[in-house]
Amino acid sequence: MNKGLFLVLWGMLLVSCGNLSKSEINKEFASGVVLIKTSSYYSAEMENGNVFYFTGVSEDKKLQNLTFDINEVEPSISFGTGFFVSDKGLIATNKHVVSSPVSRKVAKGGIKQQIQAYKNYIADEYQKCSQKKLQLEKIIQRKYVAGMDFSSEREEYDACAENMKEWEQVYEFFSGMDFSNLEVEEHQSVSVAFNDTHVTNWNDFESCVIRKQSKDADLAIIQLKSKKTPEGRHVFKIPAEDPLENYSLGEKIANMFGSDKNEELYMIGFNSGIMLAMKEDGIKSQITSGSISQNNKDDVMYTISAMHGSSGSPVVNGKGELVCVNYAGIDVTQNFNYGIKVKKLKEMFK
Repeated sequence: MNKGLFLVLWGMLLVSCGNLSKSEINKEFASGVVLIKTSSYYSAEMENGNVFYFTGVSEDKKLQNLTFDINEVEPSISFGTGFFVSDKGLIATNKHVVSSPVSRKVAKGGIKQQIQAYKNYIADEYQKCSQKKLQLEKIIQRKYVAGMDFSSEREEYDACAENMKEWEQVYEFFSGMDFSNLEVEEHQSVSVAFNDTHVTNWNDFESCVIRKQSKDADLAIIQLKSKKTPEGRHVFKIPAEDPLENYSLGEKIANMFGSDKNEELYMIGFNSGIMLAMKEDGIKSQITSGSISQNNKDDVMYTISAMHGSSGSPVVNGKGELVCVNYAGIDVTQNFNYGIKVKKLKEMFK
């Protein structure tokens, strides 16, 4: 081969394998990232037909924001990140981003404990009434013997007796509840806001439906109800092969000259949800970068800083190839995070 032609081809090969800069990656891919809002609350119907509502279960298994009035329900709201993976409005994210905060089993456990606490309260109030009733009996007897008026004590005595009767009925009702038949219903909605758009209220979010959730990975696919990706939004390509494991001939040669496409990874997402995203000219995602610490079979550990809200963010390499989906971090340091390899996302489309 002619030496000059060889040098030209060699130069073209190296240029074609060059990595993108951080700003170039952000400019090309950020439009395809969305802020996900998940709103949820629960309802449960009792045997007498009464319905109560709550938004979650605390660590000590108490129902949060318990109310019997649906107009007083304030849904629990959480945020995450997603990204377009088709022109039909399909968005990839984490399963936990669009899932209810607690399972029905945990919710039932919370209801059971709440009712037990209420039964304990009733028993305590019943005991107080009983002691008060005994005291009133003694006062009434003394006044009766002395020929004094005891009408006020009698009235209070009758009120105590009536309260004890009501406490007995309520206690018996809760004691006879069959928790195996207790219906707990989840009320959930998922919506998204697009990067670089203005968000002034919840109506600026576009409604979505959950299409698929992985059985063995923290991944989910949601879809815009319009079933159409907005014009101008980047659609992330899901690679046929794992970019962390597969290199072309040109990429292998480039590695010899210190140009590994996977030397640095980039994550584009909404750290801390809407709080950091809100800017005067619209909501803005953030791009962060880091290097691989562990390359495991199904996930990757990397030194990309992140906060709650970045779950579901796309992670790309220097060539702009989708490498994994961010799904977990270590709260104490925020210096290490994990991503689910792109092959697990590809399996969901088979």
